[in-house]
Amino acid sequence: MKFKGYANLVLAIAASAMVSLSASAKDFYKEITNPKLLSKNTEEARASFLPFESVEQAVKGNYKESPYYKSLNGTWKFFYTENPYNVPVNFMSPALDDSKW
Repeated sequence: MKFKGYANLVLAIAASAMVSLSASAKDFYKEITNPKLLSKNTEEARASFLPFESVEQAVKGNYKESPYYKSLNGTWKFFYTENPYNVPVNFMSPALDDSKW
């Protein structure tokens, strides 16, 4: 009889977790599809800073010579989906075939 009680407890916990996860997935979907929601849990804007490798580089002030600088200019590809769960697995991999995007 003890086993049956434990089994019911485990089933109740599992069912509760599934309902909770389902609700959070719905909330997440509402948030990412709401065009009026611009940010959530973000910090206030501030001035940007770029570290240099040495004082001499900092004095020259040419941030493009810093090894910590990475330009994001260039061609970008986007994969649009209505549901975030439809994003391709390993979408960040350079080896991914994105020719149909």
